[in-house]
Amino acid sequence: MYTHPQKVKKGFKLFLLALGLFFVLSACTKKPSEQELSMLEEAKKAAEAANQQVIMLETEYKQLETELEGEKQALAENLEEQRIIKEKLEQ
Repeated sequence: MYTHPQKVKKGFKLFLLALGLFFVLSACTKKPSEQELSMLEEAKKAAEAANQQVIMLETEYKQLETELEGEKQALAENLEEQRIIKEKLEQ
């Protein structure tokens, strides 16, 4: 018995679609347990705490960057002053 390859492909695709729908629908009907909801709430709180920590660290990082730029500027000014003083001493 000969079956056209197009029909075989179409039948196989329909079979895969039906199988996929079965798994999706059977997996989606389960409601989360109290333990799963509790774990989800704990994970949410941990994520919020981590997010707050990130915000605090980013703020601190920006402050330190600003302070570092000020220190670099002061160093450059001091080095320039040192160079000028050395020039005057060598004369």
